[in-house]
Amino acid sequence: MILHSPRITDGWFRDFEDEHLGGDRDSEVSEDDSEYDEATTWNAFVKTYRNKVSEWEALRHLNIVRVYAHEEDLNLHVEYCSKGSARDFLKTPAGKEVNKIDMISDILAGLEYLHTLNPPIVHGNINTGKLFIDSAGRTKIGEFGLAALCYPLAPLASAITFTGFSRWMSPELLDMDPDDETPTVPSMPSDIWALGCTIFEIIADKLPYFEYTHDIKIQRAILKGETPGSRHSLVGDDAFGCRLWPILESCWLIEPSERPPIQRITSRFASLSS
Repeated sequence: MILHSPRITDGWFRDFEDEHLGGDRDSEVSEDDSEYDEATTWNAFVKTYRNKVSEWEALRHLNIVRVYAHEEDLNLHVEYCSKGSARDFLKTPAGKEVNKIDMISDILAGLEYLHTLNPPIVHGNINTGKLFIDSAGRTKIGEFGLAALCYPLAPLASAITFTGFSRWMSPELLDMDPDDETPTVPSMPSDIWALGCTIFEIIADKLPYFEYTHDIKIQRAILKGETPGSRHSLVGDDAFGCRLWPILESCWLIEPSERPPIQRITSRFASLSS
């Protein structure tokens, strides 16, 4: 079944067009003192976006939301998942009875597929709001790769922010050098950090950094080295949670290169859930 997605340009991209290009992608932008050539950046984004969507159309995996097509106005046609996002589904009576081990196994399988492609695909924004449940109860990863494409546009429009997603962001995405103009972009290690946050969210039924409400406090906690969750809030009296905790700790290592690849996490999870 195919779902015609909402306009991609109704979000950050439409804000960018309206603010900087007057809603017309082909309009000329006069030169000024701006550090960014906005029209060039937008056009480069659109070209990259279309190329990426063409790549996404070729992806085939049971745990990946299928991308069917895209149109000239950047609309996407994607697979319809009747039970909605994992975040919403887990709040329903059926979601409260779901086998969370199976759900996590689905997520790991989907992310392993993305990360082991050549070249690999970085999701860039893993959380339960980007996971979707189909009619068979299978969990699928959606909206993969979109976040990484958005980062280069962030300096160009005040409307383009990542407010609300700090809870799943790794320290290196927040610890930016103010003198370095190179955009900080998601990576496979930052996906692993977010994966750990998402597994915690599913098992503990709590958001990462649930003690904090405001983004600035969440970001400060991340940069101070606080973990997204505590062992006690995950474990309680549950033996499975106790065995799962070391995997999450490895996902949350501060140094990106020290975080395990998805294949190792999948193997460790399979051994403790068997």
